[in-house]
Amino acid sequence: MTRRLESLTAATLAALLLFSPGATLAAQEPVDEGGYARYPERTANRPAIPGPNGLVAAGHPLASAAGARILMEGGNAADATVATLAVLNVVRPQMSGIAGNGFFTIYDRESGEVFNLAATGAAPLALDASELEPDELHKGIKAGVVPGLFGGWIAILDRFGTMSLEEVLAPAIDYAEDGHPIEASVV
Repeated sequence: MTRRLESLTAATLAALLLFSPGATLAAQEPVDEGGYARYPERTANRPAIPGPNGLVAAGHPLASAAGARILMEGGNAADATVATLAVLNVVRPQMSGIAGNGFFTIYDRESGEVFNLAATGAAPLALDASELEPDELHKGIKAGVVPGLFGGWIAILDRFGTMSLEEVLAPAIDYAEDGHPIEASVV
């Protein structure tokens, strides 16, 4: 494994662990009211999926397995990240959405550079910022932005990926077309 691939793998793992809904929930103590604490039978086991070139952890085992599959097929951490996120959009639609925003931080150990991407989209072109009231920045139709997450996936693959968009989206497309088990929390 090259040093660049190792650093991308480590950065991806860190990002998935930090921003995975499952990782956040697992770190919290159960509470008596609300959420999964009332329904312990709905709590899912979300194991990390190791592969020969790294490890993938996500909020759903099918997403982790998709990322590991990409690594086993020769992809790198950037490829596995996009595959994992795409599968999360299919298998956990209540927790993620492609029509949203995302933030990526990648450390390239070889060059020592840190790459940050705010995949947040942009405000509509017809919106005149000088006409905004302070309250409109946080709520209402003018507070929305054009979704940027999918464009962020493409930017990450273009800059750091080794596989095509079609290849990394294949696991998500397979689950969307062929089906997958549904978590009890979805129904």
